[in-house]
Amino acid sequence: MEEDGLVLDLSNTLTQQEEATQGPQDNAFNIEGSSWYFKDGDTLGNTETGEDIRFRGIDTRETAKFLEDSGFQGGELGGDAATAYLWSLANKHGFNQVVKTGEKGKFDRDIGDLQNAAGESFVDTLLKTGVAKLSAFSDGEDFQNVIGGLAARDMDSSKGHISDYEEARQAIFEVETEQYGGLPINKLMAFDAQEYEQNPDIYMGIKTLTKGSDYKGRSRTPFGTGFDVGFANLYKGLNTVGQALSDRFGMEETEASFAADAFNNQRYINAQPLVKMDVTEIDWTSFDEVTDGMLGMLGTSLPFMGATITGMAAAPFTYGASMSVPIAMYTGLVLDTMEGDIEDKNFSVALVAGTAMTFLDRLGLKGLVSPKMMMTPAGRQKAIDLIAANQFGSLPKSEGQALASQLLLRTSKKDLVTLLGTDGPAFAANQMMKGNLFREGVKRLTRATGQEGTTEALQELTEYTAAVIGSEKEWDYDEIENRMTNAIVAGGLMGASFAAPGTVGQALDWNAAADFVNKKDNRFDNMHSHIASAAEAANGGYIPSLDAITARNQAEEEAYQAEDANKRGAPPVDINESADAHVGPKTTIEAVQAFVKNPMVALRGVMDHTVRKMNGLSVTAVEVADMLGSTRQRIFGGRNMITQQQLSIAEYDSMGRENEVIENSFNTPRGLSSAKRSAYVSGLVTNFYNEVVKPATDSNTPFDWSKASEETKSHKEALLLFHKEITEYSNKMLNDNNETKANSSEKLINKLDNWGYRHKKIMEETVAKNKDEFIRTLMASYTMNLTEATALTNAIIDDPTVSTIGDAFEVTRGGLNPAMVKERKLNMSDRPEFDKFLEQNIFKNMSDAARESARFQAQRKFIGKDSKYLSRMLGKVHQELLDSGMNPVEAQKKLNEFAFDIRNIVNAESGNYKRMDNQFLKQVQKYLTLLTGLQALSNAAISSIGELGMVPLGVPREVMVKNAASQGYLFGNAVGAWIRNLAVTSRLAKPREDTMSFFEKRLKELRGKNSNDPRHLFYDNMRQFLRETGFMSQETGAATTTGVQETNELTKAVGDAFFKANFLHDQQDMHRMMRLTFFNDFLIGKLDLIAANEGQPDTVGVDEAKIMLRELGVPLGVILPLSKKMSTGKPLTDAESLQYKREFLNGAANFVNAAIPLPNALNRPLFYSDPHLALLTQFNGFTSTFTANQLPAMWEQVRHGRGSKGLTYSTFASASTMLALAFVSQGIKDELKYGESSPYLTDAQKIQRAIYSSGLLGTTERVISSNFLFPLYGDNSNGPGEFIWDNIAGEAAAASTVGRAYGMISGALESDSDKVQKNFLGSLPFLAPYKQQVQEQLDEWN
Repeated sequence: MEEDGLVLDLSNTLTQQEEATQGPQDNAFNIEGSSWYFKDGDTLGNTETGEDIRFRGIDTRETAKFLEDSGFQGGELGGDAATAYLWSLANKHGFNQVVKTGEKGKFDRDIGDLQNAAGESFVDTLLKTGVAKLSAFSDGEDFQNVIGGLAARDMDSSKGHISDYEEARQAIFEVETEQYGGLPINKLMAFDAQEYEQNPDIYMGIKTLTKGSDYKGRSRTPFGTGFDVGFANLYKGLNTVGQALSDRFGMEETEASFAADAFNNQRYINAQPLVKMDVTEIDWTSFDEVTDGMLGMLGTSLPFMGATITGMAAAPFTYGASMSVPIAMYTGLVLDTMEGDIEDKNFSVALVAGTAMTFLDRLGLKGLVSPKMMMTPAGRQKAIDLIAANQFGSLPKSEGQALASQLLLRTSKKDLVTLLGTDGPAFAANQMMKGNLFREGVKRLTRATGQEGTTEALQELTEYTAAVIGSEKEWDYDEIENRMTNAIVAGGLMGASFAAPGTVGQALDWNAAADFVNKKDNRFDNMHSHIASAAEAANGGYIPSLDAITARNQAEEEAYQAEDANKRGAPPVDINESADAHVGPKTTIEAVQAFVKNPMVALRGVMDHTVRKMNGLSVTAVEVADMLGSTRQRIFGGRNMITQQQLSIAEYDSMGRENEVIENSFNTPRGLSSAKRSAYVSGLVTNFYNEVVKPATDSNTPFDWSKASEETKSHKEALLLFHKEITEYSNKMLNDNNETKANSSEKLINKLDNWGYRHKKIMEETVAKNKDEFIRTLMASYTMNLTEATALTNAIIDDPTVSTIGDAFEVTRGGLNPAMVKERKLNMSDRPEFDKFLEQNIFKNMSDAARESARFQAQRKFIGKDSKYLSRMLGKVHQELLDSGMNPVEAQKKLNEFAFDIRNIVNAESGNYKRMDNQFLKQVQKYLTLLTGLQALSNAAISSIGELGMVPLGVPREVMVKNAASQGYLFGNAVGAWIRNLAVTSRLAKPREDTMSFFEKRLKELRGKNSNDPRHLFYDNMRQFLRETGFMSQETGAATTTGVQETNELTKAVGDAFFKANFLHDQQDMHRMMRLTFFNDFLIGKLDLIAANEGQPDTVGVDEAKIMLRELGVPLGVILPLSKKMSTGKPLTDAESLQYKREFLNGAANFVNAAIPLPNALNRPLFYSDPHLALLTQFNGFTSTFTANQLPAMWEQVRHGRGSKGLTYSTFASASTMLALAFVSQGIKDELKYGESSPYLTDAQKIQRAIYSSGLLGTTERVISSNFLFPLYGDNSNGPGEFIWDNIAGEAAAASTVGRAYGMISGALESDSDKVQKNFLGSLPFLAPYKQQVQEQLDEWN
């Protein structure tokens, strides 16, 4: 052992006086062989780079030093001794290699350590030997070193051995405690952030750091902290009012409860991280401190302002009762400011003051959101003069001026500029002169800042004065001066925050109004613009509709069959032969090369991508795309194959009452689940058919109820009404199917008596499970041979379009046939031996029949039997490619690729694209997606809040304003429907008898007052509007948009109940109805604008209106003449009314889908239709559709100006709203998960999270936020294997489900109950997102 004494000799070089005043000089303690030196015991400095390193996990006394910010700071006793002794130990034992951990600590210093040649840690050694103490940031390993070192030191002590480290420890201890008689005095810890803030250098840290704070106790998210404090103060005010009222009425227990809640509110406020919001304490030379303070003040004010705004908005619907909330809120604040016990505070004074403060808040808000135009006085008078001259020129000047002034008040800038005619552009340009804009902008900003600042100051003065009058509180001029100063600054900040964007918005409005009336330019042009122009020129100014194109296809096919060379068109091209001839990538390398060459294939909708590759060279290719279901750059209006199916199903569903209303018309037992209630009523109907309907039909006699059971008789009225509806329903389908077959020159379907009762869908899952039995039954019942029966069975199992015996055809190789064709020959539903394989629920069978008929009609109309229409159009495509100058080889190659793409699209739409043949894997995959959905989508409704930002996309402001009140009713209706659905699903209530809820009735009254245009349809019945547009069907429900696959009736019921319970079902209906409220006025406004401009050159606004309607599939040539006829008061014929309704509903459905994506096979990349990739693409249906359709359109608007400036601003506003709502939705999740804003993210990271969750990055978010680019959270993987698995689980949610199942199994095998419980909690619907909180609660209980 080396000689002792070296370390102890160091104590002679330092005196108590030096320690307390001077401290060691820099560079006095150099580490041998390096440029590093000890600045103090736990900090190293570098003489060359000037950087500092703070030792990890230890803390020593501070040495005296001079700091730039605060000047000379005296040292602590023992600080110099610790520095000298640790320097000596490091040099003597070879700890001279600096190692950084990569982390940052206090004062932005690097965290690090020293190591010796053996790689041993200096910090670990100091902790084990007791030379250094733990810091506030020590980890578990540091604690283990201390505990382990105690035992080792005891052993050395018992042997009488004293090491260098022990000598150093004792020497440092003596210096630290000499002044206190040998008593150990720990380095001070600040009690809270405020105390630490007073003198940060003398404290080791803060005793209790609040979540979300940095090491100084300051908030990392000042806005979020301010918002939390504001909300807590709001709740505290309400609780204080409750406490006061309870005291007045002698309710002691209630008073105690409110008092406890108010106390907890205050405790929560006290526990928040530090944000300096007192303007007298903020360091105005510090940018960070000023911005933090401003953000904190803004966040604190918003809850109060939000409560007042909500109360004001709801006042007309609650007859003013909603204003009681802000009054109570402010009354509580006054009571809290009063001094003394609650019984000694004057509640009446507080109430008067609270009412006054609410009134002041209301006045301030009205000033901030004033709808007045920003217009110069001279400009306002000029506008009145021009309106009076143009609109009221025949009246006396004074009367005309008065009417013009009134009209100006309710006219938007855009309408004003249009109203002024030729004077409009010059007038708008004058308003946009820089001088005018600047003067009016400054006035507006100054007025808003002063107004809100004054409002806040008056509120503060009112609150303080009332507190003095109504309690024992005494007037303190210094206190009120401080409070009013803060109020003026905070209020001014709030006023400026509102006024600044409003001022900019006013200027943009004038700019947009002037642009709207400018002459048409080429901003709207795309690769299909020449096609649109040519079609308009050839058809009297209107583009032909899809109905006209399909009628032409039909005529050409008939001419071809009749060998009429003058009408038959180009020779057909067999789609399958041409598609099979296409040569695509054959190897993985070639596929990767193709993707690199055109990566947009992963983002664009397959239909859009397919038609883009034709580069506008073929008119017929565009016709094919629009006919099948193109959603971008559409040219030909009318119903396409997709919307035809959606709206046909809706038409059938809308013929009768809703299923729950039908079920409720029967006297069903209470307590039944939705599925059992449906089955019960279906059983009653089946008995009615067997006991009454069938005997009457067989004998051709009236219904004889004498032989019916008593149960059947007890439901006679309900059964007769249902019989009427199902008969009309089935007859309508028969007539529509026969009309379709007639147009296709096919044999008509004979009527089958009581077909509505007898149609029964084959249950594919049951057939698959009992395949051999079904084949044997087919062979025995129909004398089929084994090959025929097997082929038929396989078709039923494998093809998703097959629901009956007659459906076993691939669409492009023959097309579908409605079930009623084959059923008339096979009568399978009448054979008892097949009951096991057939659906017995009549409601499900009728729903299936509607979908089957709608699909048959749409595919026959647009594709044709044996794909004859598609084949004929492909022939035209080929000819047009040749006519474009393309050489025959390239033209054939291009045609083959187009045919290949179209076949894939048609097969994808019908569910036949790359079908999964393995039934077991198919079922496993479906169950897995369902389970994953139940675990991962509990908060889906919260995540979908951002969709609200898309609801007004592209809607003119005047239309939004007119329909604004409807949105509140629809929100109330959605919440009410959610509560009702919860009650029905949990069997606490039966379905409602009246389909209209309280909110729907009030909405009907409200909108009925404004429904004064004969062109309005469904204006006052939004639920029926939603139903007629097809958004209440299964195909458009929450399961479809989220990618949850249903395997049978049980899983369907589970999925349906889940999406009703988590609010997504009702939220989705709400968003769609909100969008539909705009459509009537949107459509009429566009049609009137176009009609008013006929005979004149198109303006930007008119051209935009035409293109917007074209994109919505509204054929102007059909609907505009009908609109003009109705607007003049002339009635339409029945046929015209039917046509108007048909085009209206088509436009409405597309109008909703243009903002709120509805995934289908055509409007997203093709690989989303590949069932083999379902686990990878799950939950991305909505996002992929949004990426392929809405995002490109928004980007073109904002980045490339593909629209009027007004539409561009509207699009930018929608995107900004989505971002803001994403921030809100994530904040709500934080509150649910942590009870506060996320303590793990900074404000910048929260903004990053909001961007990721807003949807504005589309599917690229998965790449951008990955661990390879810009992850939000750090990588916590242990090793490469776990890293790979974590990334797979991040992309395929089902992998997490499998991982949790594996975790439960492995935990059970290892007898690890914690592991089992953790994975089990993560697998539970609704609890999975909060498994950590649930686990903590369980641990607390245990």
